Amino acid sequence: MIMKVIATALLLFGRSDAFYVPGVAPQTFQNGDVVDMKVNSLTSVHTQIPKDFYRLPFCIPENGPKMASENLGEFLTGNKIQSSPYSINMLTDVKCSKVCQVDLKQKEAAKLRLHIKYGYHHNWIIDNLPSANVGVSNGKVQKHYAGGFPIGFVAKDGKDAFVYNHANIILDYHERDGGYRVVGFSVEPLSIKHVFQGGYEWDGVSKEGMGRPLATCLDDKHLNRDEISAFQLVAPNEKIIYSYDVTWKKSDVAWTSRWDVYLSEDHLIPAQVHWYSIANSIFVVIFLSLLVISVLLRNVKRDIDGYNALSVLADEEDGEEPEETGWKLVHADVFRPPDNFPIVYCVFVGS
Repeated sequence: MIMKVIATALLLFGRSDAFYVPGVAPQTFQNGDVVDMKVNSLTSVHTQIPKDFYRLPFCIPENGPKMASENLGEFLTGNKIQSSPYSINMLTDVKCSKVCQVDLKQKEAAKLRLHIKYGYHHNWIIDNLPSANVGVSNGKVQKHYAGGFPIGFVAKDGKDAFVYNHANIILDYHERDGGYRVVGFSVEPLSIKHVFQGGYEWDGVSKEGMGRPLATCLDDKHLNRDEISAFQLVAPNEKIIYSYDVTWKKSDVAWTSRWDVYLSEDHLIPAQVHWYSIANSIFVVIFLSLLVISVLLRNVKRDIDGYNALSVLADEEDGEEPEETGWKLVHADVFRPPDNFPIVYCVFVGS
């Protein structure tokens, strides 16, 4: 009998139900599967105001942008993840594919130029990986894993602004159990003044323009920054053709380790920096806690001394109770619930 009870208890407590949080479990693709690329809000280190991606003259998906499922925390932090018009398939390289053409009006050109001047950055996402930025610094190609990549740049004289209208999308994949997993995502932004072969002028609407070849792109290889002859200027009446390349590279990095480069900036940041940051945070918390405690103790001690003095004075005179002042006036009201809808009030405070 005892053994039956123990066996029943083990069966009851041994059973468990599980669920998976989106973005935590690995996503496995097959050759040719669609790999969705999403766009997040534009951000800048010069201002704390994020901007919606589609508020600027960029390409819009055919049926309009669709919001990705988000929680309250993502909205409060300024994230606004939406679908994009870029078409990416697993292990399918793309060479200079056109996305759309945007005819800049005067207002749109001024808005785009202002955002470039303030240093706004794209924040693209593929399989929950934020895009790294591939750029040239001091003559060397470097990859940065924080902050996305810029939407454009300003000339050295500060007069003209140029937009990055071409993106070299580089994706690393890891083969596992007959499928493929995305383990790396980086973008090399380029600015190029696209022109069609034969002097063709596209209205940006007809499907004929999507099939016309560009004179600024070569069919046999991906676009290289060394082959760019003219940058795409941001000015009224300019026609901006947005394009992109996709390059797939095999990687030995496992899916479980794909975030390591984001933490160390691909070994550009020493491990000690994280410990310095943690120690600095602990020091600030301790310092502020001691400061608050000292202020509270001093004020409370001063109030208690004052009440004691009033109590002694009252005893010497008529024996009357001293009049309550200061925090004693509200000590009974702090935890008093409201008369109307107390539960609703508690819910609002808790939220």
